[in-house]
Amino acid sequence: YYGPLYLGVRLSEALAIGTRLTNTLAISTSDPESNLSDNVAQRADTVVGPTRDLYVSKSLYGGATLPGREITYSLSFDNNGNAAAVNVLLTDTLPVTLTYARSINFTYFPSYAQNAFTPIVTDSQVIWALGTVPANGYGYFYLTARISETVAAGTALTNVVRASTTDAETAYNNNVYTLTLFIAAPDDYEPDDTYPQANSIVTTGARQVHNFHVGGDYDWVKFNATAGIT
Repeated sequence: YYGPLYLGVRLSEALAIGTRLTNTLAISTSDPESNLSDNVAQRADTVVGPTRDLYVSKSLYGGATLPGREITYSLSFDNNGNAAAVNVLLTDTLPVTLTYARSINFTYFPSYAQNAFTPIVTDSQVIWALGTVPANGYGYFYLTARISETVAAGTALTNVVRASTTDAETAYNNNVYTLTLFIAAPDDYEPDDTYPQANSIVTTGARQVHNFHVGGDYDWVKFNATAGIT
């Protein structure tokens, strides 16, 4: 028979950084054994100082970058350090051509929670006050915003998300992430997002090419088909 045993211990706060901790584990039986050399195991570890390292990234999760449309961003966040980080803020600064619509979040601090944090929205800034984030705590945030109807095709949508804590960190180069998207030109049949908005294509019997080029855009069109003709 065999099986793992998990033993948790708490270190004294008085331990100096650099202290060597050697742990010895021994197993024994009153019966004779064929080999005693593997009855003892040791592990040595060195006491290290507390570290915090916040990391954040952002990507386009869904939607087409067209005037008047909604797009959804995905934000990923975690604390890669070995200690909790306090007074953590996650700040998302939207382009002025975007208006915040809604958001949801899923966090593991360390237990799973959905929508545990409600953002504070001020103009183009969306701020989540996360409080204390434990070591290896992480979360996913999904933010939906509406693009201005008057923004021109080709306009850059530059978005900056930042994670911060009042604790010192081992690295700061991964606290900020900048994502730039560009407004796409609408296709030839906008608006065509729902079936009541479907525009007509006139069939002539000849091969046709139509412009439905925008990724993430849903298009509806309609045409008349003659029975018996393929």
